Amino acid sequence: PGIDMWSVGCIMMELYTSQLFFCGNAEEEVLYHIFRQKGFPGSGYAEMYVSPDKRDMWRAVMTHYNSMQGIPDRIRPLNRTKDDVSQQLIELVDELFDYDPSKRPTSRHVLNGAFLN
Repeated sequence: PGIDMWSVGCIMMELYTSQLFFCGNAEEEVLYHIFRQKGFPGSGYAEMYVSPDKRDMWRAVMTHYNSMQGIPDRIRPLNRTKDDVSQQLIELVDELFDYDPSKRPTSRHVLNGAFLN
């Protein structure tokens, strides 16, 4: 089995900031924090990546947050967490938090990348 690179990104940010990065008591609350940091995923995301039993909840959350003012379609998430975050860490974690799992870097890429070298 592969490594969950999204979780690697969460762990890296939690180690760096000493706090939970996408914390919440329910799936809807976690999605809110993800959307605040990353913006909304593109159209058709639910049909491609959300399991069928969760799609109704996903659509309800998307409808609710799409109606909110001021949440952009895409933002650079980490620039707001700490002023001294290294640009290499920002770039790496931004890649790890790609909504499309096939676009996230592999563990080999991360280990050989600029941030860890």
